[in-house]
Amino acid sequence: MVQTEPTPRLREQRRFSPLRSLAVLAVLQHSAMLRLWLAQVIYLSVQSAASYGMIVRMTDETSSATLVSLVLIALTLPTFLLGAPAGA
Repeated sequence: MVQTEPTPRLREQRRFSPLRSLAVLAVLQHSAMLRLWLAQVIYLSVQSAASYGMIVRMTDETSSATLVSLVLIALTLPTFLLGAPAGA
């Protein structure tokens, strides 16, 4: 495989990149990846708030540890069943 010299524009981008020191965050410079990351952050925040709300509601309504644990199982079971086949 032949190594080619980067173009002047690419060298300029690398030199002045604000995320250059954090290679992991360099992916977020691409607008599609940034939108995907933001969508995941929003989704996980809303999902966590909804899960917390369900647990609090079940605790207030029933005061049953068994029913609260069933809610927790119902919330986490899809992740365990579908996570591995989905490649998570």
